[in-house]
Amino acid sequence: MKYRMWFPQLDAFDAMRRMGLLLMNWQNKPIVKEHLYILDFYFCSPSLLHNCRMTKDTRKEFNALNIQRPRMEFIDYPTEQILYNKMISVQESALNSLFAKNILLIDLFEDGYVSITESGKKLFQENERKLTSIKSNLLIEFLVGSFSIDAIQDINSLKEKCGLRRVIL
Repeated sequence: MKYRMWFPQLDAFDAMRRMGLLLMNWQNKPIVKEHLYILDFYFCSPSLLHNCRMTKDTRKEFNALNIQRPRMEFIDYPTEQILYNKMISVQESALNSLFAKNILLIDLFEDGYVSITESGKKLFQENERKLTSIKSNLLIEFLVGSFSIDAIQDINSLKEKCGLRRVIL
């Protein structure tokens, strides 16, 4: 019998779940796709947040989540940049699936922004207990809150503090 290790970073169905939960908790104006991709990256690999630059208050809030450092986890991660770029097709597939199921607003999607529909928000709210845990909810609140506060106005500030860039070929 062969065994395969499951990686949430490369699972489109899990990416749909993660992005839906992030969008459900996003209270601001529509989010830029790349911003959502970065939040999703850190939602499925939270230990890599230790490598991001943060303000003193944001770091204090992050440390309160008690997330292990990457070297303390069971698996070894590739560099953030490699993993982030490897997730491109999975994240795009997940977003396209959410879009096809009318969970995302059509007019914004074509312009590079993402916003959840009322029916999509209702769907994720009704199933939230099945889709997430208390610790995950705290991480989501951190990601869409103080971690993203600078990037609401400028996505480049988020890219700068994370060091993540998409390589477009």
